[in-house]
Amino acid sequence: MEHKKKIKHIIILSAVFCILYLVLALRPTATELYFSPQWTVSIDSPVKNSPHEKSIPFKLGQKLGYFTEDGDILLCVTFPYKAVISEYGFSTFGTANRVSDFYSQKNELLFSADLQGFPYLSQDKAYVFLPGGTSFARCLPSGKEAWRYEYYAPVSAFASGDVSVCAGFADGKIMSFDDSGKITQDFFPGGSNYNVILGAGISHDGKTIACLSGHDRQRFIVSQEENNSSKIIFHKYIENETYNQVPVKFSADDSVVFYGFSEGLGLVNLRTHKSSEIKVKGRIIQIEESETTGFIFVLSRNGNTNTITVVEPFANRAAEFSFTAEHSFIHADGEDLYTGRDNKISKLTVSRK
Repeated sequence: MEHKKKIKHIIILSAVFCILYLVLALRPTATELYFSPQWTVSIDSPVKNSPHEKSIPFKLGQKLGYFTEDGDILLCVTFPYKAVISEYGFSTFGTANRVSDFYSQKNELLFSADLQGFPYLSQDKAYVFLPGGTSFARCLPSGKEAWRYEYYAPVSAFASGDVSVCAGFADGKIMSFDDSGKITQDFFPGGSNYNVILGAGISHDGKTIACLSGHDRQRFIVSQEENNSSKIIFHKYIENETYNQVPVKFSADDSVVFYGFSEGLGLVNLRTHKSSEIKVKGRIIQIEESETTGFIFVLSRNGNTNTITVVEPFANRAAEFSFTAEHSFIHADGEDLYTGRDNKISKLTVSRK
């Protein structure tokens, strides 16, 4: 009897093993991330006046302009000192500008603002940082000043969103304003021995701001507007502090906020209030999100070594690659990743297969 029982157990175990093997064998294998090169062009290529649905801005070294998804250069302008550019237009400026001129993608004057200072562009919103660095003004498309905010401490961080703008100051103050200039949040995060705002970002709906605050007990803080005041909904002390300005950016659906710190990329899920960190090589320059694929592309730089790190939700490092360049940028659009390096721009398609 015992012998028969052993045989029966062996048969059952063998059957179970076979079933498990078949189930596991039929499961799809893990997909891999593929980078498919599409084209590479020189920004010094002859300018084409080709029909296009979308133009993408670039700034590399002392040149800026626009190009198409197919790699046609639509505009390339050389500027001597500094410049800002967005999908809407661009502005070049020196150290003694009496007025601030804003130009279209076709290099036609959009408007002149009778304001001396350094222009700033975010999409179609134009600002000018006034002499002294402690104040800024919002400009209308007519060139007239819509509103301004004046303070005594220098602006150390600034970000413009869809419906609001936020500014951080060297004394540790963080503020947000709606499009009319009304103050919606205004407070000092504190908690550090030396207060300064090193990076700031604002959500697309304008209700949430985030910042990297202070030295000596440095913190990353997220606050929301509630009953005409600010409510801190997340804060975290940074173990290895940075003295550099860092980018802070909200995801397209405002569910995650990304920020740079001394060792890489920080992420905060605003629905669960969980946070994570991903180490990257060098100092983070840019954070780009693909709304189609969910990939986060992080451009970091250490000397002339530029690294692009690909992150998947919530905080999974999917890939990274490096290249040598003095000047660089990235732009994400759907499955496409555009990378600029010195005088060249490349298009890659990023997908899982």
